[in-house]
Amino acid sequence: MLRPCAASLLALLMSGCFSPSGSDSSGGPLTASETQAASTSTLGMTSTSEPTTTPTTISTGSTTEHVDPPTTTESTTAEVSSSSTTGMAGECGNQMLDPGEECDDSNAFPGDGCFQCMNEAICGDGVVDAGEECDGGKACSDCVRTHFWAFVTTDPVSVVEFGSVDGADSYCTKRANDAGLPGKFVAWLGTGTQPVAMRLVHSSREWRTTNDLPIAASWDDLEDGDLARSLNVTEKGAELLLRPQCGACPVWTASTVDGLALMPNCSGWTAVGMESAAVGECSMADSHWTEGCDTAPCTATARLYCFEQPPPP
Repeated sequence: MLRPCAASLLALLMSGCFSPSGSDSSGGPLTASETQAASTSTLGMTSTSEPTTTPTTISTGSTTEHVDPPTTTESTTAEVSSSSTTGMAGECGNQMLDPGEECDDSNAFPGDGCFQCMNEAICGDGVVDAGEECDGGKACSDCVRTHFWAFVTTDPVSVVEFGSVDGADSYCTKRANDAGLPGKFVAWLGTGTQPVAMRLVHSSREWRTTNDLPIAASWDDLEDGDLARSLNVTEKGAELLLRPQCGACPVWTASTVDGLALMPNCSGWTAVGMESAAVGECSMADSHWTEGCDTAPCTATARLYCFEQPPPP
């Protein structure tokens, strides 16, 4: 007969209530694979390896939330964007036309048209740069004009074709430019408010015909009453061979020899009715070149004198 203590110990062993390591929760022994899986699971929970980007699942009662791990993508992108938009400052010599530069030819040598990233005027390159009056061609020496051109228009023109002093200036300029004479030209035509003396620069240089014959050495010489020769050469260089007398080559003027207004003038070159205007004579070189002949009716046609506008003194 067993003693009470021995009987109790035997009962415990048989019921499985006492589970030594190596048994499952039901009291049965663990297999080798189950033992290894349990060991691996325990190691995974205590690992100190680097954090992963796998979202963490948090259970709070009846709901489950997924929390994304922190990331550095946004800050990295901001840094890259900031550095990429900074750019390089403009630099003379980088062969790029930066703000404030007129040119950039990648060298620091003068004489090639661009120096220190600014356009450089070069006399003789065929381009009229700032500070140059001309660059090659007739009446040009060292990029300075030696004289200016004057002519009488090839064709007679009616008052309605130019209609005003400004219109006459435009007519002269177009005739000259079409004939290969650049620049602006002023019609020797006057009114009380727009006399020639106020519109044509009083140059100290001479005017010549388009076939290079002298007319006047300066403004002072132009207004002294006589020309060096009659102004009977057209914008195309053709000389009108006429007998010197009033009526042979009438020219609209309404101006005195010194460029002041002379009446009548077709009501400021706007009327073509029964009015008339003072005219000059292109076949003559004395004061009759601009005044002294009979007036002409505003319905008639006459030529215009055109003088190249010199640069301001």
